[in-house]
Amino acid sequence: MPMKDRRNIFLSYSQKDADEVHSILSRVPQRGFAFWDASRIFPGSNWALEVGKALEEADGMLIFFSPNYFSSQWSQRELEYVISSPRFEGRLISVLLKRTPQVPWILERFQFIDATEKPALASKQIAKALQVAEVSKR
Repeated sequence: MPMKDRRNIFLSYSQKDADEVHSILSRVPQRGFAFWDASRIFPGSNWALEVGKALEEADGMLIFFSPNYFSSQWSQRELEYVISSPRFEGRLISVLLKRTPQVPWILERFQFIDATEKPALASKQIAKALQVAEVSKR
């Protein structure tokens, strides 16, 4: 499928959780979607510029919450951007990767996929959410 026909999904997570996130996503069929995360940024690149460009080009976002996520400045910036951007309304899929008491009050209104105990089930739920979310609509 040509890249222009794919929906770009921005992945927001703490680098400390990368192995768990990639394990969950490895079970998600990428039919019609292209996942983007910071691992695509080359050494020496302008990190902020590359992340900003990816956010602007994203059709949706998957956020993986954990204590590590809420202690990361970069994650906080990505979260602030997506919450304040009307174009992400209906295009944000939240995943609880690890239980955390630090969830900001603004996120309490979002439903989330619980990956804390059954990551394989979470993978299926993510796949379904991507198919039914507005990110799959053209």
